[in-house]
Amino acid sequence: MTKIMTQNETNNRRPGRPKHSTVKRMPLGREQHEEILLHIAQCVVKQSVATKLVEMCTILHHTGLRASELRLITKGDIMSAIEEGSRQGKFSLSNDTKTNTTRLIRLSKKGIHEFRELFDVGWEEHERSQRLFLNKQGKVLTAGGIVKILNNNIKKALGKLYSSHSYRAGYCTDLLNKGNVPANVVQQLVGHKNLQTTLRYNFATEEDLTDALERVR
Repeated sequence: MTKIMTQNETNNRRPGRPKHSTVKRMPLGREQHEEILLHIAQCVVKQSVATKLVEMCTILHHTGLRASELRLITKGDIMSAIEEGSRQGKFSLSNDTKTNTTRLIRLSKKGIHEFRELFDVGWEEHERSQRLFLNKQGKVLTAGGIVKILNNNIKKALGKLYSSHSYRAGYCTDLLNKGNVPANVVQQLVGHKNLQTTLRYNFATEEDLTDALERVR
């Protein structure tokens, strides 16, 4: 039986996670990601906002990061991920919003390719420490602000069952179900302290549900 959260439980949500950021988290895979990008291209008029949204969604799709962690990414992180060299496809993220730990974020070859197409990394060396996502005043976007703009557009593109956290749910679900990746490996990739947290992301997809019905009905 699905547990319905009381108002007190909602108010007591762990610090660092914006309110309502993970309430709805149906898994979001490649097909849904493409629908969101199409919505952004067709419906978001302001180009600077559209560009930020595409960058945010692409990063979430290929990393499984929490939406609140996007504000921690620097230009140097992107450069580290797509530069030629021994650390290609990787960057370190120091998380001061949730687990207070530093972990290595890894990209697939497809992720590296899409990052290279998306980011124009003609940044100078002194810019490496600058945060990637800033507001009009040049200040780092808040976790709440990032979640709000993502959730608004994801809801418009896919409906109420999806949120920014659906990217993380989809990342874990695809690894566990489609990739048959061991749960402890997925745990390390997404930075969960507890293996049981990772296992909660083992969602049944629409395809899984349809296949199950077809086998018995």
